[in-house]
Amino acid sequence: MDLFPSCLICICLQDEVNQILTTNVWVELEWTDSKLIWEPEDFGGVTALFIPSEQLWLPDLLLYNNADGTYVIDIMTKAVVFYNGTVKWTPPAIFKSSCPINVQHFPYDIQECSMKFGSWTYNGHEVSLKHITQKRIPEHEGNVHIDHAIILKDFYPSVEFELLQVSAIRRAEYYTCCKDPFIDVTFKLALRRKTLFYTINLIIPCVGIAFLTILVFYLPSQSGGKIALSINVLLGLTVFLLLLTESIPPTGLAMPLIGKYLLFTMGLVSLSILNTIFVLNLHNGTPSRPAPVIVSRRLGWLLRLIGIEAPKVPQGIRGESSTWRFVTAKKIRPVPQNTLFAERRLNSFIQNLRTLAEHFSKLEERRRIQEDWMYLAMISDRLFLCIFVAVCLTGALAIISHSPSFYDNREALTSSNIPSSITLRLEGQKNASDSLLILPNT
Repeated sequence: MDLFPSCLICICLQDEVNQILTTNVWVELEWTDSKLIWEPEDFGGVTALFIPSEQLWLPDLLLYNNADGTYVIDIMTKAVVFYNGTVKWTPPAIFKSSCPINVQHFPYDIQECSMKFGSWTYNGHEVSLKHITQKRIPEHEGNVHIDHAIILKDFYPSVEFELLQVSAIRRAEYYTCCKDPFIDVTFKLALRRKTLFYTINLIIPCVGIAFLTILVFYLPSQSGGKIALSINVLLGLTVFLLLLTESIPPTGLAMPLIGKYLLFTMGLVSLSILNTIFVLNLHNGTPSRPAPVIVSRRLGWLLRLIGIEAPKVPQGIRGESSTWRFVTAKKIRPVPQNTLFAERRLNSFIQNLRTLAEHFSKLEERRRIQEDWMYLAMISDRLFLCIFVAVCLTGALAIISHSPSFYDNREALTSSNIPSSITLRLEGQKNASDSLLILPNT
């Protein structure tokens, strides 16, 4: 019996959450029934009859990897019976097959799905199932690989996937229940996802929200909105992560590409929150404790690297401070008695002035120390900004570069670029020269 899904109409649905592939095909079945042979001369030259398929013997052809409980073709169209006993039946069918989804490179992924057809009752000696293109080659015992195993004349392209290849392989498998082999024909579909939808609605918003974290480092150190902005960005990324979990199957075999990017970005945003807390503590550093001297003396090259100008006179960092000095004579010449009261008031005024001078000196010292801590906080903010941008860009490029769809330049199959020949690779042949046959696609 020959099997050939002669026309793939469309890939109706790829249910990724339930891992189900729905396809609309026209299946072409052809076999020979010795009981339906007649001589056209005896029946007025009739060479073919259209007979309801319910009145004929039909092979119990099943879709082995069925996913909805309907294993057989349930649309009973009429079959064409020829005078030589050849029966040709071409029913339309909608198959729902199981298709394990590999979410590792989602949404820039290429999925490979298969549809395995075979007889459930008849073994390979009773029903020899084969691809229809094998009619022009001799029988052999090995497997047959067909690179282009389907016609796409009436194919409607999917809005979500591009069809890259439809190949087929005929196998003879032995099961533990039976000693005779069972023949099956497996069609393999290579599907490449169209990424425009996910790029616009998922990737670009995620990248945009992630780069909002850069604004955290540009806010002044004394701003209380630094932590609020970081937390809002973290919540936004969490929402996108929840949307992602609704679009992919709950599998623990691999983590999707966009999931890696989201988790990576969420980790960086969390680190930016810790950095913000650290910078705020630096900004509000203890006034009684001077800033580290290493900031001004040993990090000049780093300041130039991150684009910060070192202060010309960092007085507070050098530990210098202005002081007030009062010079009084050790010996004072005697003054008249009437001036003693004025002298006491003058000494009291000088003492009060000395106290005020010391107070303002301490305030000036605290201000300079505070400015040093603010300068150190600005250095820390700029340094973490450079580190964040470098790590974010490097991580994003490293993750996206592992996507296979960026390196797969195969042209999608359509009704306008169907191949002009069918290539069959034979396995198990004694003569190596017969292992490859190229037949015209008629």
